[in-house]
Amino acid sequence: MEVQHLWRSSTRVTDDSELALALAHGLQGHKPQLGFPADAVAARYCDWLDSKPFDMGTTCASAFSVTRGTLGSSGNNDKHAPDPGLATTMRARAAGSQASKANGALMRCTPLAVWGSRLSTDELVAAAVADATLSHPN
Repeated sequence: MEVQHLWRSSTRVTDDSELALALAHGLQGHKPQLGFPADAVAARYCDWLDSKPFDMGTTCASAFSVTRGTLGSSGNNDKHAPDPGLATTMRARAAGSQASKANGALMRCTPLAVWGSRLSTDELVAAAVADATLSHPN
């Protein structure tokens, strides 16, 4: 008997794949030259957590379990709209995982390479660090 079939379907995507897609959606529409859109990406990670994913690492779960501010205070009721300060709050939660050896930030980074393909190496590294620290402070 194969144990995999007891745990998950062979067609189910992983939390890493889902978070890579969430990152891609958070980057969508944002010009790389203007910097990493941390609040927009953080909002997408919160959306992912709210979707009750099949599997999630504890490091990401801890960081993404933040209480969002009041979206729409400026008349914007888009649930995907950036929540000013959300990324800062998320990074503060992530700080509690300083000893974590998890690799979730690495597993979701591919969309950054596509989005930032015209950035300098230093700018792309800064964007990768800005994303990684939303969940993995080390």
